[in-house]
Amino acid sequence: MSALSLAEGQPARLTLDHGEVWETGLVVAADGARSALRDMAGLESRTYDYGQIAVVANFNSSLPAGCRLAVVRCRSGRDGAARCRPSAGRARQGG
Repeated sequence: MSALSLAEGQPARLTLDHGEVWETGLVVAADGARSALRDMAGLESRTYDYGQIAVVANFNSSLPAGCRLAVVRCRSGRDGAARCRPSAGRARQGG
C-alpha cells in the first residue's frame, strides 16, 4: 500500500502500490509492530520491551494420535539469537 486517505464521514481510500484504489468503511491495521498502515493513519503507539522471545508455529503432523510430544526449551544468548534444545524427561503422551 502506498497511501491512505481518511476523511470524516467518507469511506477510507487505500491506494495500493500498483495504483489500484480501494474504498472501505473499515480499515484494520494488523501489519505488525512497525505498522506502515498505522503510521499512514497518524496513530500513535507505545511499545514495551519485556525481554522475552516467543515463537508461534502452527503445523500438521502425519504421526498417529498417541505419539509423544517433546518439550523444547529456548534461551536467548547475548547476541539475541535463540538457542533451542529438547528438555530431557519432559515428553507427554499426545492424542
